[in-house]
Amino acid sequence: MQYRPQEAAQRLGIASSTLRLWSSQFANELSNSARKVASRDGEPIAQRRYTDEDLRVLAQVKELLAQGLTYEEVKRRLRPPVVERAPRERPVAAHPRQEVLDRNETAPAAAFSEEVQLSIAGLKEALAAKDKTIAALKESLGFLDVYLHALKEERDDAKEQIRQTSHLLEEQRALVRELERQLTKPWWRRLAGLP
Repeated sequence: MQYRPQEAAQRLGIASSTLRLWSSQFANELSNSARKVASRDGEPIAQRRYTDEDLRVLAQVKELLAQGLTYEEVKRRLRPPVVERAPRERPVAAHPRQEVLDRNETAPAAAFSEEVQLSIAGLKEALAAKDKTIAALKESLGFLDVYLHALKEERDDAKEQIRQTSHLLEEQRALVRELERQLTKPWWRRLAGLP
């Protein structure tokens, strides 16, 4: 069964943004459908879909991260151990010089080169994921900046309302004092209009 990102996030009990981050960080451990597929011009052409196996892997990621492991440590735990291959038998050299050439065979160098290329590819993926995280954080920061600006405007409006209300209250107090003064005059002065 395949799940949309929102369904997958709900099943895992995490935020959608966390699911996006983990999908980037642990893309090599997930199915192709859980990776964001891109067209040749770099534009996304499909929404991620998560399989039951993807959810199992992400649940394991959640558990390992909760134990305090870093992303790199989690990746190492998720990857199966590397099994060393048995050395291939070499054909017997017909000539001693051929034996020397066989000893300098490029297979170990090619294997080392392949490992280096895989390491570089892994580092590039990690760097790309970190770049996406930075971009997401910048976007969040922009949102927070707009939100902070709106809060400052609300605060300024509230201060102005408080100032106006205080002024109105002082006017009302002055009016009450005048009315009290008028009411405390003897009745005959009020009747005669005397102060």
